[in-house]
Amino acid sequence: MQKTIYISIMVFWFSAAFAQDTLYKSNGNIVKAIIRDKSTNVIHYNFFENPSGPTFILHKNYIDSIRLENGMTEVFPKILIQRSLPKHKNNPDLINFKRNNISYNAFDLLFELITFNYEHIFKSGNFSLRVPLSFTFNPLEKTPDENYIYYYDVENAKFGTGIDFIFYPFGQQSYAWYVLAAYEYKFYEFFESSWKHSYPASYITKRSNRVFNAFLFQTGYVFHAAEHLNFGLNIGVGYRFATKTDTYGGDNGPLIRGGLSIGYKF
Repeated sequence: MQKTIYISIMVFWFSAAFAQDTLYKSNGNIVKAIIRDKSTNVIHYNFFENPSGPTFILHKNYIDSIRLENGMTEVFPKILIQRSLPKHKNNPDLINFKRNNISYNAFDLLFELITFNYEHIFKSGNFSLRVPLSFTFNPLEKTPDENYIYYYDVENAKFGTGIDFIFYPFGQQSYAWYVLAAYEYKFYEFFESSWKHSYPASYITKRSNRVFNAFLFQTGYVFHAAEHLNFGLNIGVGYRFATKTDTYGGDNGPLIRGGLSIGYKF
């Protein structure tokens, strides 16, 4: 009788010792566990000490082997884990954009100006510098005012330049939106005539000039119609400062700018 009880205790002890599953992880850690499911590439298990606790999930790629409660050992070959990586859209405007652009401001023809711009785009595609260059094709003309006492020309900038600091928030896409801060310099030349109050009466005519310095903020779009061809549309506001003021519109004051351009990128 005593012998039977002893044998029963030993059988129970050995059964209890092997009534658990053991995970041998690839990092060398050993986990006493209760395997819930191992039919897929991941293993669901609970800790042996807390079978009613949370269920853990571990990919078989991080497990060398499992010793099951029945004494069998299962070895897992390493499985290549396929991760879902975001695919970069093949956008040639965004990736292989040209970094130099020469454009012509068609809208400036309304002001009898010919304006070309050179723009250099930095490597990131988000920033660029642009330099405009303007010339008038209208000869200097004298126009009488209502009283025919003073004469002045219809002012056109004889020469203009400046610098634009451009920011493209979304880079060089097919439709590239941008904002810019600009400094503008323009040189004007004109005639002024006044009545000479002496005998004999006559007009006195003199050539004068004026310089405008302006600061502007603008926004616009560039549409890349082809690899090298692009069209631009912009609008903005600013303020100008004149070196000389008169009654013919040469005072300091606000500016409104609009533009339509065609460009070539290289």
